[in-house]
Amino acid sequence: MPTKEECDDYAVTALEQFDAFVRWSIIHWPDQHAPLTSDDFHAGRRELSALLGARLNATNNGEIASINKEGIGSPSVGPSDPSEQYVNMNPAPWP
Repeated sequence: MPTKEECDDYAVTALEQFDAFVRWSIIHWPDQHAPLTSDDFHAGRRELSALLGARLNATNNGEIASINKEGIGSPSVGPSDPSEQYVNMNPAPWP
């Protein structure tokens, strides 16, 4: 099991690599009439931060993240009350 320092180092390295990718993408973008900016990568940075935080924190807490066939972590959903038999995953329609 990785230590907290190893997970933090990995997260820092991953974000540094993402920043390097952003810089490279901006410099080498072929369409100079519609140039890229760092704001174009905001959603990617947010997703990467969420992914690193959720997966690495789960590892540090001793939890095992469930992985489906695509390799994406799926949340563990269960009834909040043990007397419930199932969790309704379908929202109610608008009136």
